[in-house]
Amino acid sequence: MSNYYEIEKGRGLFLYTDRGEIQVRQKEGERIFTPVILAKDYERELHDIAYNGSIYFVYINSSGSLVVRSVLGYAFAYEKKTIKGVRYEKPCLMSFYGRLLLFFSEQSENAEGESKVYGILPFEDGRQFFETNCRAAKVTDYAIWSLFRNESGIRI
Repeated sequence: MSNYYEIEKGRGLFLYTDRGEIQVRQKEGERIFTPVILAKDYERELHDIAYNGSIYFVYINSSGSLVVRSVLGYAFAYEKKTIKGVRYEKPCLMSFYGRLLLFFSEQSENAEGESKVYGILPFEDGRQFFETNCRAAKVTDYAIWSLFRNESGIRI
């Protein structure tokens, strides 16, 4: 999968995965430049968003942790470490009233089909603002539902 972000007319960036890496390529007119490797520990579930003048992406790395980064910087913007017996699923970044939100589900290895959906603020020390139990749910559906019902606790 690849996403294209147009910076200005004829110039843009492709963000994609290739063999355990997250790469970005710049495009100018018809020219596509050599890829730049942004992460070498990609395992699954890349999701990205344009936010506050940059492109941020979230993925699950080879150790099972959730990682949020920017294409402009190589340091982690946020990382939620793996917890033994828990599997993170379906990470999703959203922008809401000028804040970057991260939603994801967490499934315990000993729970059959039961999972929890969490919402956190990665740029505010990972503060959690939303949690709900669900069964095989779509994280984005719960995220949008919580924001519109204002059950997330985020002050508008």
